[in-house]
Amino acid sequence: TGLTLSRAQLVEASRRVPPAEFRLESWADHHPAEQYDAIISIGAFEHFARPEHSAAEKVAIYRGFFRTCAEMLAPGGRLSLQSIVFGIGRFIPDTPLASVFPESHLPRAHEIFAAFDGIFEPEEMRNDREHYVRTLEEWRSALASSSASAENLVGSRAVRDYLTYLEFTRDGFASGVFDLFRLRLRRLAVG
Repeated sequence: TGLTLSRAQLVEASRRVPPAEFRLESWADHHPAEQYDAIISIGAFEHFARPEHSAAEKVAIYRGFFRTCAEMLAPGGRLSLQSIVFGIGRFIPDTPLASVFPESHLPRAHEIFAAFDGIFEPEEMRNDREHYVRTLEEWRSALASSSASAENLVGSRAVRDYLTYLEFTRDGFASGVFDLFRLRLRRLAVG
């Protein structure tokens, strides 16, 4: 079962992965008929908190996500979480990142760990920021080489803004401003 809030993503995923079921639904509203053995969350976590939230509010929001996942998981079930997080960086308004994702706010590693404490135990943690440097450069290169067709779809300003965003975030990952966390967590026994 795949959940998304993007209608376009729902259509594309349904076309590419036929045996899976995809839903236009928030994780917060999802109630599976049976508990899952595993849950994978890729790139959603960054969108749960807002820049105006305090650190305590962010941890509470993240904790709600982890509690909901634990309820959806069978005992001993696993949660795999991939999230961009702040490394040595901090939130600065009016950056290319903030302009492309104005409603989002990156977590810090300690906020994630505080949020799942007592709900999940970490089994594996990786920081693959160097992988994302390469990914962002590939995306930037592909967009730059097809900018004329992209401009026909979304306009030259959108293409220019997105190229700037890709360069900004690529440089941020290269310098450690941003990290790419990949966590594998095991659900603890619910008390």
